[in-house]
Amino acid sequence: EHNIHLKYYMYLFTLGYQKNTINIYIYGIIVIDREVYMKNKGFTLVELLAVVVIMGMLLLIVFPATTRLMRDNEERAYDTYYEIAEKGLEKYAKTRRDDIGGISGKGCVDDKTLTYLVEAEYIKPFEGKDGVVCKSPNEYPLSTLEALGFDTSVEYVNLRIDNNEGIISTQLSMICMKEGKSKAEYIHVIEKETPCNRYVAEVSNSLIKTATDSNNPNKLVATAGTNNNYYVTGASTNNYVWYSGKMWRIVSYNSNDKTMKLVTDDNISLVTYTTDANDNNYRNSNINLWLNNVFLKTLRNPEKYILDSEWNYTATSTTVEPAKTTVTTAKVGMLNYYEYAKVDGGFLNIGKNYWLLSNHTTGKNVWYVNSSNTATYGATNVYLGVRPAIVLRPNITVVSGGDGSINNPYRLTGDVGANTGSYLNTRYAGEYVTLNGTNFRIVDIKDGMTKITAVEPLNVEDMQFHFYDKVYSSNTYIGEFLTTWTEPIISKLVEGDFCREIMTTESPQTTACVQSDIITIKFGIPKVGEMFTVNANKEYWTLTNSDENNLYVVEPDGTLRVKGIEEYSGVRPVLYLKENTTITGGNGTSSNPYTIE
Repeated sequence: EHNIHLKYYMYLFTLGYQKNTINIYIYGIIVIDREVYMKNKGFTLVELLAVVVIMGMLLLIVFPATTRLMRDNEERAYDTYYEIAEKGLEKYAKTRRDDIGGISGKGCVDDKTLTYLVEAEYIKPFEGKDGVVCKSPNEYPLSTLEALGFDTSVEYVNLRIDNNEGIISTQLSMICMKEGKSKAEYIHVIEKETPCNRYVAEVSNSLIKTATDSNNPNKLVATAGTNNNYYVTGASTNNYVWYSGKMWRIVSYNSNDKTMKLVTDDNISLVTYTTDANDNNYRNSNINLWLNNVFLKTLRNPEKYILDSEWNYTATSTTVEPAKTTVTTAKVGMLNYYEYAKVDGGFLNIGKNYWLLSNHTTGKNVWYVNSSNTATYGATNVYLGVRPAIVLRPNITVVSGGDGSINNPYRLTGDVGANTGSYLNTRYAGEYVTLNGTNFRIVDIKDGMTKITAVEPLNVEDMQFHFYDKVYSSNTYIGEFLTTWTEPIISKLVEGDFCREIMTTESPQTTACVQSDIITIKFGIPKVGEMFTVNANKEYWTLTNSDENNLYVVEPDGTLRVKGIEEYSGVRPVLYLKENTTITGGNGTSSNPYTIE
């Protein structure tokens, strides 16, 4: 302005716009005639309108282009993050290759979400603005997925391993949207259209659909119940499932929520329903504590595989489904009397005594199935077998290959056998192993040591062993015998705790053993309430005293009996194996056990 020779004033202006991390600036020049300005001392309305029109034209030209640029940049950010997530998923898949049989395997491993990959530090979280997050579809409510057009009957985060030279292919879907939205307002979706899963629901549907010939024992017969429950019946059915070291049977399938109920193929242990004959409250019972404490801890990833379910123990005296008067919620329960009646015995009849869930309307009695395969009822403070029951989540998958037969059962994805050279203490209670020609089952894994018990009592020339002392020790007749019997494998053994307790029916099996009753030795025999202390072919001693001069023995029919210490019975060895014990071959089932190296 101080240059008197300047004919025009020139003014620069800047328009700024910011979106996320992008800054857009529009620069313009307004030229004003100096003489006109000095004469009028300001802009006329026409001049101002001209400026506004020019600016508007610039905005119309520039803003659509910049908006597209910003949107394209956002899309590239999502695509870039998807590529990062895929790499993280592939890295995870490589760590799980052995779960499906190594480089020769083919099928699916367990699904993982983007959140899991972030928490496990395979990838970093999406660094979005305005509250945008990227998650897997199954991390959003079903209503949101349905509004987005997703098929909610499947999950979209899958890993597949092909047997083409062990090349891993991954499948991953991703939704990026603002959190806290009450309706489906999504930002970005990347969806893979080929789910890897083969659902347990499909297995159950197949079983029910093929059940057309009730005269054929190898066909399943589906008995309809209420609420679209279908109960599998038949004496010889291909409804075996191997999960977490135990053989299970498919009992029922609910077509509403796509869930399946399983029960163990045989008794797992001997426990009392309650410790008081005048109490039949299952919710607070000894057996409920045992199922959801002792037994639940032996299952592989129960949070992944098992639903928290309602267990109806309402008193009944008929085979009609009872009202839900007394119900408790837990991961593990038992079959009630109505379910046993719907199955009509069949594969649930095992020739051994075991508890049912239901109370009886008479007194404080509870239903159970006796060794004559008849449902009856009696007092709650006696020792009977227990067959745990679980309800599988609807999205659980089945590894291909199993046909449901006893020698080729269905297996749940991710719950597979070990490779040669694996440590035994990485396995699960219930799995079978062979050591020095004797078959064992894993009882417990603690502090790196593995506790195993012989599948059957020893049968050495039909020898019956005399328990001549009041409490077990290595100096008893049984102890002296086991000292000789374990000589070939003594280098594999390590000392562990054995509980020699005096236990009455008022002593719950979930109570910890008092220190004075614990002895630390390398081998012994089972205690009452321990895993897999039933289903033997002959009677055998336990470590548990009923009083100072009598011990409990386990009968072949799955009952407990008191016997004097001067009498004779069989012996079933229990051993503790070292932390670095490795295995070879097999898959942990009874027909194909691991071999301890």
